[in-house]
Amino acid sequence: NGPVTLQFTFPVARMPTMPHVNDNDLEHLLNAFFVQHQPQGAPPASKKAIDSCKVFTLTQDNINQSQYSDMCAICQDNFSVGDNLLKVPCSHYFHKDCV
Repeated sequence: NGPVTLQFTFPVARMPTMPHVNDNDLEHLLNAFFVQHQPQGAPPASKKAIDSCKVFTLTQDNINQSQYSDMCAICQDNFSVGDNLLKVPCSHYFHKDCV
């Protein structure tokens, strides 16, 4: 999802009179409006949903089975033996304290 460019052409006879607004100002205004009204992703999970997720302590056996990625997507730290991980319904893993 990169920047979106909108271009509008107004007939000269109907061009609104706004001497204090130039084309650049109008472009910035329209871009800001467009970005503000874009979907912002899924809403955060409720506390009840998070509390119902499986929590476990990472062991060497878990690491050997490679059941998850190497790092927490929230804090970007690598998982280590002894870390408390939270498994969310989509099967992603995070440090419990990060969620």
